[in-house]
This record gives sequence, structure tokens and C-alpha cells, in this order.
Amino acid sequence: MKAKLGVAVVVLAVAGGGFLLWQHWQQQGERGFFHTNGRLEATQSRVATRIPGLLATVKVKEGDRVAAGQVLAELDSQPLQAEIVRADAAIAQANDQVRLAEAQLVQAETECNYARSQLSRVQSLSKQSFVSKDQLDSARTRATSCGSVVNAASAAVAAAQSAGKVAQAGRDRLSVDLADSSIRAPFSGYILYRLAEPGEMIAAGSPLFTLVSDSDVYLTVFLPADVAGKVALGDEARLQMDARAEEWVPAKVTFVAAEAEFTPKSVETASERSNLVFRARIGINAAVLAEQGWLKSGMPGLGWLRTDASAAWPETPAR
Repeated sequence: MKAKLGVAVVVLAVAGGGFLLWQHWQQQGERGFFHTNGRLEATQSRVATRIPGLLATVKVKEGDRVAAGQVLAELDSQPLQAEIVRADAAIAQANDQVRLAEAQLVQAETECNYARSQLSRVQSLSKQSFVSKDQLDSARTRATSCGSVVNAASAAVAAAQSAGKVAQAGRDRLSVDLADSSIRAPFSGYILYRLAEPGEMIAAGSPLFTLVSDSDVYLTVFLPADVAGKVALGDEARLQMDARAEEWVPAKVTFVAAEAEFTPKSVETASERSNLVFRARIGINAAVLAEQGWLKSGMPGLGWLRTDASAAWPETPAR
């Protein structure tokens, strides 16, 4: 009987100690910490194609992890490649036209310079009465009219160069389109949804995948005004996820809204002011995410914030 009584006393002592530890944590939390519910969220992107086309291949499936820049799918590029061949031919033709126009300009300038030098010579001979008036008039006409020929040749060069630039711009656009026919991941993460299959005609802007980031994961919480005033960007925080409530997940405050949400513009009473809440995010570092592979978007948990800088974080969270 005494042995049983002793065991009972020990059990009560342990239970009492646990209760006191829990009570101490609760009091400490009331003094220097704030916690609130939330769910893990992650940046998502509906990965779409910029150009229309036939979806030729899809290289990933739902659940696959992908790296930033990895090719997820490819459109049929044969039509673009055929257009590029035609564009290259147009550029070559435009370059030929530029060279021809430039040669004609050089010839026109040479002939014009000769006509002007001849006019100077005829004028000199005319003063000595060695040439007739008709010869002088003819030389003056050639020297004058050659200027318009040079101007026309110069305009032809400019037009040919402009046509070449247009052809090159078209070729550059096709090169961009060809590159964009390979749909790539904008950031690292995993494929949540695959929204198209090979053989489908895809319109420009149509989403092909929903991609969830594996490095930008956070818990969105709403803070009362008195708590928001004690929290700053970069402050240390902790997450206590329901799946592993006995563990801390290191985190930091990555965002605090500048204005309260879902409140009237003018607040009349103190009780209404106390209901103001500010949206905030508690973000998880990418290295922590890589280490804690079990963390997933949508998981519920608690976000803990320290409101008193002198309060020390417990080694494990209260359960």
C-alpha cells in the first residue's frame, strides 16, 4: 500500500511539475510573446505560354520538383524555324540592296564631282572666249542637275538600310518567339497542377502549369494593433506546426502591413480601435525549408512572435 502511495505521489509530482512548466510558459507567453493561428502558404505561379502554338512535349508531371529555368514543355517550333529561314533570306536581300544603293551613290557623287570640276574649267575657258555660250550652259546644267541625282541615290541608301533594319527586327522577334517556345520554370518549386497535354493547340497566355515555390514559404497572420507596434521586419519568430507540435521551426518576420485591414476609415471608440488588425507574414528561410523537408503549403499551425526583446525562447514549444 505504501509502495502504491509512493508511486502516486511521484506521478502527482511529475504532473504537477509539468503543469507548473506549462503555466510558466503560458505566463511567459503572456508577458513576452504573442501567438496566433495560420496556414503555410507559398508563392504560386500559373506558368503560361507567351505565344500560341501546338504543344509538342510536356516534360514534367504533377508533384515533380523543378529548378529555376528548367524546361517544362515545348511548343512545335517548326513553323517558327521556317519563318526564320524566310527572314534570313529577306535580310540577305536587304543587305544586297544596301550595297547596290551605296555603290550607286558613290558613282553619282563621282560623276557630280566631275561635272562640277568641268563647269569650273568651262567657266575659265569661257572668260577667254575659248568655248561657246551653249557649252557653258550645258556644263552648268550638268553640274546643277547632278545634285538631285546624288540626293536620290542617298535617299535610296537610307530606304535600303531602313528595309534592312525592319527585316532584322522581324528576325529578332522570331528568335525571341523561338526561345519562348520552350516554357521554363520561373523559379524552383514543384508542379502542383499540369493543365495541358501534348497535341493541344495552345492560345497565347494559356496556363500550362501551376508552380509552387519551394523557397518562398510563409505563414500569414493578423496582429492586433498593440502587437503590430512591437514587431519589425527581420524580427526572430517561431512556427509551431500541428504536424510536429513538439518542434520549433525557425522563422523571421518578412512583412507587416502599413495599414489595418477590414476596418472603417474613421474609428470613433477605443473598443473599435482595439479590433484593428494588421496583416503580417512569418517567412521560412530557404535553407530551413531544405532541411525541414516535411513542411508543405497548406499545413496549419501557430505563429509565435516575441513582443519583449528580453524574453528568451524556450527550447521546445508548449503543447
